[in-house]
Amino acid sequence: MNMFKYELKLNCKTVLIWLIVCIGILLFLFAMFPLMELLGIQELIDNQLSQMPPEMQEIMGGQLNLTDLCQYFSSEFLYMVMAFCIFAGILGANALAREEYDGSIEFLYAKPVTRTQILTAKLTARFVLFTVFLMILTVISLGMGYVVRNDQTDFSAFAKGTLLMHVGAYIAGLFFLAVGMLISSTVKKGNMTIGLIIGIFFVTYIIGSASGLMEELRFLEWFAPAYYANPVEVMSDGLEPLKMAVLLVASVGAVALSYRQYNKKDFYV
Repeated sequence: MNMFKYELKLNCKTVLIWLIVCIGILLFLFAMFPLMELLGIQELIDNQLSQMPPEMQEIMGGQLNLTDLCQYFSSEFLYMVMAFCIFAGILGANALAREEYDGSIEFLYAKPVTRTQILTAKLTARFVLFTVFLMILTVISLGMGYVVRNDQTDFSAFAKGTLLMHVGAYIAGLFFLAVGMLISSTVKKGNMTIGLIIGIFFVTYIIGSASGLMEELRFLEWFAPAYYANPVEVMSDGLEPLKMAVLLVASVGAVALSYRQYNKKDFYV
């Protein structure tokens, strides 16, 4: 079995667990949609939001019509973006640290392979796994949206917005996957990598949340990759090409640095 296939097999269980959890969250979110109107939840939310300052309303999603499937799903999809980014980051952070942590790095170096080949196999396998992961969840989102749609739903608009939201989340996830790989190739203690990538994600997420507090802080959203694919904005206005380009360039840069760091890294064996 070559290294690429080995990495796919090694990470399949982790991907399956995350996939089941994310599918469960999606099913719950879509199951809640019909209740927004039936139980009068929209009116309750409107009353609560009207008592908040405008800045706080924006952070909470603004005056959205949660009986409209497009607005409802986009307002809730940020939680999925968070899950995708964390999952991708963990995939990357585990990539190069696992062998050193569990002591199997000696076995790898006994094989006739270079460090570049090892890194390429691990990166490619994780890229494939994350891509399949997002594709499955995209199909499920579209299918569930079709099932719970109401008379007000423009399904073609919902489908287009949902595809764009998943594309944005995918690109943001690739960035955290690349950063996770960089951390894994740099940090000498393998048991620290997951904590670092999760910490980086939440610090940037909090920064992104702060950017909505006032106009003077709006620039902070450039330091919050998860907010580059803000679902509410993507559903209504589409993806911002500049932000997507920044994420892709940063991802390529992080991968390039990963190769550099991994090829000169000293291992504890």
